[in-house]
Amino acid sequence: VRVSTTLSGLAKISAGVPQGGILSPLIYNIYAADQPTSPNTAVAEFADDKAIISIHDNPHTASHNLQLHLDLMADWYKKWRIKVNQSKSLHTTFTLRFTPCPMVSLDNIQMPSSQTAKYLGLTID
Repeated sequence: VRVSTTLSGLAKISAGVPQGGILSPLIYNIYAADQPTSPNTAVAEFADDKAIISIHDNPHTASHNLQLHLDLMADWYKKWRIKVNQSKSLHTTFTLRFTPCPMVSLDNIQMPSSQTAKYLGLTID
């Protein structure tokens, strides 16, 4: 980094992109371009913030389709040595039915269920 005539020393970066860096979302998107997809889910993402959406008349089928996609993602994360912050992951079901939906997991860690979700600063409920 150069500020006026002062130059900082070198530092080795072992992983990641700078938090809040102007190019960080673009760099991550290039790195993650080969993420798996599924015909039964949709993905909304900005850089490393991801929402996987599964829509079906039957909430159990929607959860099953979501789980299949999460299994693909878990394999991809392992392949590329990406660590997911599980504390920021949750499962939300929007339905008019009152039957409980099956839980889903990422890398055999069950995702907590919530009545609301916050994505990119927007609360969805």
